[in-house]
Amino acid sequence: MAVHVPLSSETDKIALLALKDKLTNGDPHALPSWNESLHFCAWEGVTCNWGGTLAPSLGNLTFLKEINLSNINLHGEIPREVGHLKRLQILDLRTNNLRGEVPMEMINCSSLEVIILQYNNLTGKVPSWFGSLMQLTRLSLAYNSFVGSIPPSLGNVSSLEKLTLAYNHLEGTIPPALGRLSKLTFLSLGVNNLSGLLPPSFYNLSNIQILSLAQNKLEGNLLMNKPTHRSNRFGSGRADDLDFLSSLKNCTQLQVLGIDNNYLGGVLTDLIANLSSSFVSLAMGSNQISGRIPDGIGKLINLQLLGMENNSLEGTIPYSIGKLKNLVQLTLEGNKLFGNIPLVIGNLTMLSELDLSSNKFEGFIPFTLANCIKMETFRAENNNLSSNIPNQLFGYQQGLIVLSLHSNSFNGPIPSDLGNLKHLSILRLQENKLIGEIPIGLSACFALTELTLERNSFNGSITSFLGSLLSLEILDLSHNNFSNTIPHELVNLTLLNTLNLTYNNLSGEVPVGGVFKNITAISLTGNKHLCGGIPQFNLPSCPALSLKKKHNRSIKKRVILSIAFGGVLITFVTFITIYLLKKKAKKLSITSLALQYGYVKVSYGELHQATNGFSSSDLVGTGNFGSVYRGTLVHFERPVAAKVLNLQTRGHQRVSWPNAKL
Repeated sequence: MAVHVPLSSETDKIALLALKDKLTNGDPHALPSWNESLHFCAWEGVTCNWGGTLAPSLGNLTFLKEINLSNINLHGEIPREVGHLKRLQILDLRTNNLRGEVPMEMINCSSLEVIILQYNNLTGKVPSWFGSLMQLTRLSLAYNSFVGSIPPSLGNVSSLEKLTLAYNHLEGTIPPALGRLSKLTFLSLGVNNLSGLLPPSFYNLSNIQILSLAQNKLEGNLLMNKPTHRSNRFGSGRADDLDFLSSLKNCTQLQVLGIDNNYLGGVLTDLIANLSSSFVSLAMGSNQISGRIPDGIGKLINLQLLGMENNSLEGTIPYSIGKLKNLVQLTLEGNKLFGNIPLVIGNLTMLSELDLSSNKFEGFIPFTLANCIKMETFRAENNNLSSNIPNQLFGYQQGLIVLSLHSNSFNGPIPSDLGNLKHLSILRLQENKLIGEIPIGLSACFALTELTLERNSFNGSITSFLGSLLSLEILDLSHNNFSNTIPHELVNLTLLNTLNLTYNNLSGEVPVGGVFKNITAISLTGNKHLCGGIPQFNLPSCPALSLKKKHNRSIKKRVILSIAFGGVLITFVTFITIYLLKKKAKKLSITSLALQYGYVKVSYGELHQATNGFSSSDLVGTGNFGSVYRGTLVHFERPVAAKVLNLQTRGHQRVSWPNAKL
């Protein structure tokens, strides 16, 4: 653990101790140096940002041999008093904010062996008096604001091994005197305004390992034996432009060759096999090189970078490339290569970047690519690749950041195991023949910033989980067969600046929040049944919405009527129940009253029913005035006697019967 803090107050110490407690779960034996006996700037893993300026009193330390004050936020100028330090051997002030010119008094520091002033804001010319420091082995002035030309006096420092002047504002020609630096192994003059021809004296730099002249205005042909030149004007597109490669066979210590971004032509032959096996970087991209990739490439077994992009190479990738097992970066895009991607690509298990795009490759992606588990970028767009994108291929490359397979003829669905790619940022599958729905596994790809699936045959709904991919900046689903509504969850994508849903079968209301408020970020053309949205879309209002409102109002009415009817019904039932209960109670009271006084009025029908139609089986007896029948009335608990009068007999008008027990 490394913690960078400013040199400050007691609160910093308290904060660090609290941090320690959390990081170590309170383990008293962890980070033993983090205690009260030491200043917190001396604690293990803590680097304090001292800041401030260099005081002139520094010059009083006359026995000082080394000053290392790098990356501590120094500002101001380098004090002239540094010139008093005649025993000083190392001066390292890199990565600060120092300004002004290098003080001339430093000419007195004749014992200096290392001067590192890179990554500051120093100005003025590169001092010519550096040429008098005969013990100097390293001079690093890169990433400042030096102007003027390179002083030829630097060629006098025969002990110099590393010279770095890159990323300044230097101009003019490269002085031929630098060719006298026979011990030079590293020379970096890139990103300046240097012009003219490369001095022939550079042929004498027999120990050079890295020579960088990138991004200047140099011109002419490459005739020297160790070039690392980029973004210049070397070459004329002629067949002999690469003949200089034959002169490199004796450079057994050469590790880096960068000749990309020039005008080099000619056929790349097996001369490349004569290069040192110590090569770690071979960059030849953006030239006019033709021919096949030679089989001899397999002899450069220590290569970590092989760049041949944007040339006119043709033929197939040689199987010998499978021998480059240390290869980290292989870029072959923008050529005329054809055939299958060889299975031996799977031998390159250290690959981090593989770019095969814009060629004429065909067939399928080899399953052996699953062995390249350190892959971060795989690009094979603009080829003739076909078949399915296989499952259990990219799912093993859990560090994959960029996967670009667009503009091919891939078919079938998107592999579900792409959901394993937690670091995937860019997924480009547009312009293929892919089908099916967007797999829900992609919901785990929270780092996605770009998802482009246009011009395929995807169908189904646009899945709502896309609204959870909060890093999305570009989402293109155009020219597919997606249907149903646009998920409202897409309004959650606050970083989304491009949303293309054109030419699908989408319908229903367009959301109005989030990205849907930005008319310039959204394309909806070709979806005939969309409605609503912000007025700038000029979409019709949603009729389904008004019907829905009417439907909702109808439902509300029915609910209200149902409640009212229910209330009336309950009231009615309650009333009837109470009425019947009262009626029954009344009848019971009447019955009791009748029994109490010995008579009651009943209808003929009730008597007829009570006696089973005056059945003879219920006949009790007969007398002068009629017959007596036994019967059962509904509201009487006990049997009753019913006397039927004989109307022919006098005295029948007044009849009563006793409360007889039968």
